[in-house]
Amino acid sequence: MKSFLTLALVLALGAGCATQSAAPSADLLVDVLSGSERKAAFVPPSHNRFPDGQAPATVVWLAPESAGHTDSGEIVSGFKFVSSRQEGGARIQVYALTNAKTFTTNQKVLKAVQIGDYTVQNGSQVAIDQMSALGVTPMTLRVSPYANS
Repeated sequence: MKSFLTLALVLALGAGCATQSAAPSADLLVDVLSGSERKAAFVPPSHNRFPDGQAPATVVWLAPESAGHTDSGEIVSGFKFVSSRQEGGARIQVYALTNAKTFTTNQKVLKAVQIGDYTVQNGSQVAIDQMSALGVTPMTLRVSPYANS
């Protein structure tokens, strides 16, 4: 009788764990838009426990003729987006990739300067207005449900 109760308890606990883990993941998709054109899209990781500087990032390069400039005269070659999930949305940090000398896509010689830190709720979007100060048409971050099936 005792082993039967133990077996029943183990099965009940196992069923509860299976039910919890079978729940569908509510992944989010972050679109980086320039006007109506998608420049990039990514799924933010469900955690932000990465070693410093090693979080997954997405880069959007500008065309050389569209390069921006900082107040100090550095050239903006592109933007880096680092994200993580937040309750009901995504946190997205935006960095301008700058170089003092010339336009380049060589990330080893570029400096990442943070220009924004946004929390965007699922179903919402936000313009990255700080890009205007760099002479670049502001892009938009849009967060929506991601169906990965």
